[in-house]
Amino acid sequence: MKSIAYFKAQNVSIPPHLTRLREQVKNSFPNLDLSPQTADIIYMDSPSMNLFSTILKKEGHHNDTMVLVNNIHQNKGNTQNWVAIKNHMTITVSVDLFYCGALFFRKEQAKEHFKIRI
Repeated sequence: MKSIAYFKAQNVSIPPHLTRLREQVKNSFPNLDLSPQTADIIYMDSPSMNLFSTILKKEGHHNDTMVLVNNIHQNKGNTQNWVAIKNHMTITVSVDLFYCGALFFRKEQAKEHFKIRI
């Protein structure tokens, strides 16, 4: 939720099966579009190359879109998928926050990966 406010997102894509999260976001940000053609923030509940490929093909994203990926180190498979996604050629910036990760498509920026340790 803090990311929505910080990035001043107008359009957020949250999978339909995450009804509780969708309700919480809609209650906190009533003017937010949760079914956008192009999203400012895209939420993935776990790292999945299939889902990421679908996002690239189906969901609209732009240069400043952030993909927020939850549970990136929950198990070995998630960690492997996280590494594959962050190394994808369309991703220029990734931030590993241990429990979740953020991905950016910023074309004007050199490819960088950050790991935040708390």
